Amino acid sequence: MGNEIRNSFFVRTCDLVECLQQDHREIKKAMSDLRKAKSVDDLVSKSDAFRRLVRCLERHEQAEEIALYEPFVGKADFRTAILEGFEEHRLLERLIQEIAALAPHDDRWSAKVEVLLENLEFHLREEETDLFPDIEKKVDRDSLEMLARRFLEARRAQERGQVPYLHTVPAGRRFMNA
Repeated sequence: MGNEIRNSFFVRTCDLVECLQQDHREIKKAMSDLRKAKSVDDLVSKSDAFRRLVRCLERHEQAEEIALYEPFVGKADFRTAILEGFEEHRLLERLIQEIAALAPHDDRWSAKVEVLLENLEFHLREEETDLFPDIEKKVDRDSLEMLARRFLEARRAQERGQVPYLHTVPAGRRFMNA
């Protein structure tokens, strides 16, 4: 499926917000799987569920920063929310690194996973209830469709192992001059 949404009546091009919402659904499914695995004693299940969530987040985060954060960080209406989102991504990345350094049988692993999930839930909810509706109100459909193509291209590049341009710039310097 390219940049389109299908149902039994029509095919239409999807926009950026629809692409992001679809990714959020996949992330929420992976979060649910990790919560279930966290409550059992099977270390392999815990590790596998954590890795699945990390893969979802990596794929989503990079494309989101390229297609949403980068184009809108310079716009006054969106700057604060975009900068907060960027910082939330960095926080999630740090938590993931800390969790990856622990063994699933370590009590700190479960505690850090719960903190990760809580922060991720907050981040997704904030985007879905505040940022996405604001973007849908203030950005025209053609622009949202163009940004959806950019989002999907970034995801495909990341899946091929290519690092999108945005991720070649050190994290602390990406938006300093925006």
